[in-house]
Amino acid sequence: MNKDTIERVKEATTVTINRDAEDRLRGLGVDIPLYPMQGDITYNGNKIGSVSNFNGVNISDDSFIISYVDESEILWYVQ
Repeated sequence: MNKDTIERVKEATTVTINRDAEDRLRGLGVDIPLYPMQGDITYNGNKIGSVSNFNGVNISDDSFIISYVDESEILWYVQ
């Protein structure tokens, strides 16, 4: 991921990931409801986002985004 993309992700209020990336986040310890379930996404007991059948997986916790954007190699869609 190039530096410009990383900076855009770090400045975002919400980022969206694709389904392929969900398993990578689960590997980091993120609890994401399995499709077709909807609800909160949590990490270490803290809500970091939500998943819905309409909007998909949305991560809105700034500290989580900043901590994992560089090392996760997950494709983040900036909103």
